[in-house]
Amino acid sequence: MTLKDIAKEAGVSITTVSNVINKNYNRVSQNTIDKVSEIVKKNNYAPNMNAKTLAAKNSNLIFLIVPLSNNEVNMFYTPYISAMIGMLEQRLREHGFYSIIRSVHTFEELDTLFQTWTSAGAIMLLPDFDCYIDQIMEKINIPIVFMDSCNKRDDTMIVTCDNKKGIYTATRYLIGQGHTNIAFMADFKHSEMMTERFNGYAEALKENGILVKEEFLFQIPPSHENGLKVGYDIANNHKNITGIVTTSDYSAIGIMEGARLSGFRVPSQLSIIGFDNMPFCTYCLPKLTTISQNIEQKAITAVEMLTDKINGKLSKNKVIVDVELIERQSVANLLY
Repeated sequence: MTLKDIAKEAGVSITTVSNVINKNYNRVSQNTIDKVSEIVKKNNYAPNMNAKTLAAKNSNLIFLIVPLSNNEVNMFYTPYISAMIGMLEQRLREHGFYSIIRSVHTFEELDTLFQTWTSAGAIMLLPDFDCYIDQIMEKINIPIVFMDSCNKRDDTMIVTCDNKKGIYTATRYLIGQGHTNIAFMADFKHSEMMTERFNGYAEALKENGILVKEEFLFQIPPSHENGLKVGYDIANNHKNITGIVTTSDYSAIGIMEGARLSGFRVPSQLSIIGFDNMPFCTYCLPKLTTISQNIEQKAITAVEMLTDKINGKLSKNKVIVDVELIERQSVANLLY
């Protein structure tokens, strides 16, 4: 439905409809306000907030879209999300674009967002949008980069890190330090990205003749609170575990805290490796050994890929950024 359609149904001018929608009520009667508002509500009309840009067929707005779970979790508490958005915004600003950050629950919310605003492109954070990938590619006709996506479509632009290599490297490092009872924390059966990381863990163990033990798998989502629970559990119920690899620094810090509150010494009794290489890894004691997925390079790559596409240049469809082990103090060498 357009402004013209609303005006026709209400029996008023397009200008009057526009005044009502924009709450310019000075020259509009209450009866007309009520009539137009009812038509707008009935038809779920969403005004384009960037009409001037649309008319010019040009935009310098980029959406940074964050998934929002049904239980209303604030995703911006997650250090990785906050760091990534900060770096993306900086790079987009350098390219002359403005960022609009929005969290969404469903594809319907996403679709409404792009119908309401005119944007040059979008960057979708986290693989949560993979379940809507076919709908997104069919209905949203702007360049989109998917961060950390595991979708297999050839026509999507993806920037991710080498998830399998990251956890493989962490596990191999622990093994090289004499550890054989190594745990893993992630809800890997419900996330393809976490499955890739688990596969790295399992492959490193297998190469060294170590079996994957079910009791060493803590299958809960990575978070600081869940890390605390895992730290308590290891210290009280799994004292034979000497090392653990995690899928976020946030959860690794939680494990460290939970273990120490339960009387374990880190790293002499429990060695811990994180994932992400967030700045706070150096604020804790001991300083956290972790896997750097090079967040800055991921942000640079995503923005370059998107701006190339917007400007009609050839662009790679998928980039896998390399990972690196950052050695600090949270792993003990059991060979000495």
